[in-house]
Amino acid sequence: IQGGLYNNTARGVGVVTNFGTMVALGTVNFPTAVNLFDGGTVTNGSTADTGALISGFHAGVGMGFFNGSTVAGVGKVTNFGTILSNGTTGGNSAVILQGGGTLTNGKSTSTAALVQGYQTGVSVGFNNGTVVGGTGTITNYGTIAVTATAGFTNAVQLQDGGSVINRGTIIATGPNSNGISLNGSSTVVNGTPTKKTALITAYHIGIFGGTAATAAVVTNYGTILSTQPGTAA
Repeated sequence: IQGGLYNNTARGVGVVTNFGTMVALGTVNFPTAVNLFDGGTVTNGSTADTGALISGFHAGVGMGFFNGSTVAGVGKVTNFGTILSNGTTGGNSAVILQGGGTLTNGKSTSTAALVQGYQTGVSVGFNNGTVVGGTGTITNYGTIAVTATAGFTNAVQLQDGGSVINRGTIIATGPNSNGISLNGSSTVVNGTPTKKTALITAYHIGIFGGTAATAAVVTNYGTILSTQPGTAA
C-alpha cells in the first residue's frame, strides 16, 4: 500500500488496519509493504490477533517524507503481531518513521509483538548533518530486534531525539551493534520498579548517544548489557 506523494510533495494522511498478511514482493526500488509518505496510522493485529504480519524487503512500514529541505509526515504504528524487513542488504528497517512519530509494540498484557529489521528495527526521524527533524516515542512491551551480522546496526534509532520506554526486549547482536542509538536530546526508561525483566542488549553498546549539547537521560530498573568484552553498556 502506497499513498500520499504527488510531484515530490507529501499529500494525504493514511490509515491502515491489518489483521491478516501484507507482503511487499521484490528486491528493487525499496519494496515496502505499507508506505504512507504523508504519515498516518498503522495498526497491525490486536491483543486477540497476534498472528498479523506486515513484511517487506526494504521495510514493513514506512511513513514520512524528506524532500531535501523539509521533513514531514508524522506516523503512528501500533503492533501486536509481527513487522519485518526481510531483506539482507544495508539500510533495511522494519519500521521507518522519517517524519517522526510513535511506535507502540505490544502492551503489558500482549508481549508477543515483534518488530525485526535487518540493519535497524525501528528508525525515527532524519538527520543528514544539516537538516534534522522528526522526534520519536517508542514504547515496547514485546521484542525489537535486528538480524544483520555485519556493518553498523541499531535495534532502535532516534535521529532527532525523543523517548524510549522499554518493558520488553531490545536486542542487536552484530559486531557493531547498538541496542538503542540516540541523536538529539532523549530519554530512556528501561523497566519499572516492579518490572525488572526489561532488557536492552547489544554486542557493542546497549545505549549509544547524547553529547554535551544533546544529552541522553537513562533510567534503568532492568538490564542494559553489552556482550562485547571490555565495552561499556
